[in-house]
Parts: sequence; structure tokens; C-alpha cells
Amino acid sequence: PSQRSLPSVCCTMEGTQAVLPSPRLRVTVAGHVREGGVTFYLICDASGTTRARRTLQHFRLLHQHLRAPLGLSHSFPIHKRLIHFPSRTRTKAIALDHYIRTVMARAKEQRFIPAELLEFIGAAQPAQADQAKALGQRAAIVHQLQDTQA
Repeated sequence: PSQRSLPSVCCTMEGTQAVLPSPRLRVTVAGHVREGGVTFYLICDASGTTRARRTLQHFRLLHQHLRAPLGLSHSFPIHKRLIHFPSRTRTKAIALDHYIRTVMARAKEQRFIPAELLEFIGAAQPAQADQAKALGQRAAIVHQLQDTQA
């Protein structure tokens, strides 16, 4: 992977490192492949390089993890269908692309990319993901405290 597509790392309070969004960190759901009866959606960086392959269930799990930290809606916006038609799968890939772009935009607005999101899009180095996860937990606690004081 090229350095251009990886997030920036910057120091924060008490010297803890946080993963901040880089303006060049862009991902898309560029299509899908079907293997062994399972559909994988291809997550690509700005250069078109496939960074990760994820199923719809992976997207659902990501949504559960990011709901609170990024203020996403309670329910995942894309529904699973039992019967697979190529046109529905293409439509779902387009919807997932819109979803991941929305999630990335929300993370950039908050100036923090949760570790789960970095891992999901294939942009996390192991140390960065651990640092981001620890800071994300601290940020969630601070956010909860601010909500209870308001």
C-alpha cells in the first residue's frame, strides 16, 4: 500500500497518538466478486487498489461498532435479500459505496477515524489501530460525560 492512502498520525493530549483523517484518505466500494456462494464487496483506495474485501455482514458489524462514536442511525440502511440477482448486487454495491463515503465523511467531520473503520477499509497498521482504539474509548467516555453534564 502506498503512503498516500494511509491516515496521518498526530500527537494529542498526554502524548497519546490518535489517527486523524488525511484529506487524501478516500475509499470506495468499487464492485463485488462472488466466491463459493458468498458476495464480497471490494473496498478500494483512491488509486483503485483493492484494500479489503468485505461481506454485507461485515458492513453490518461495522455499523454496530460505529453507531455511537460517529452518531450513525440505529439501524443499518441496507437490507439483505435472500435471492441474489446481479442487478440487485450491483445496486447494493452502489448503496454500500454511498454508506462507506458517508461514514468516512462523518469521521472526518469529527477529526478522528475509529480503529474499527481503519481496519475495515484496510488502512490500519497494527500499532495505529491499537492506538486509535485506545483513544476512541477515551473519546467515548468524554463524550458520555459531556452528555450527562448538559
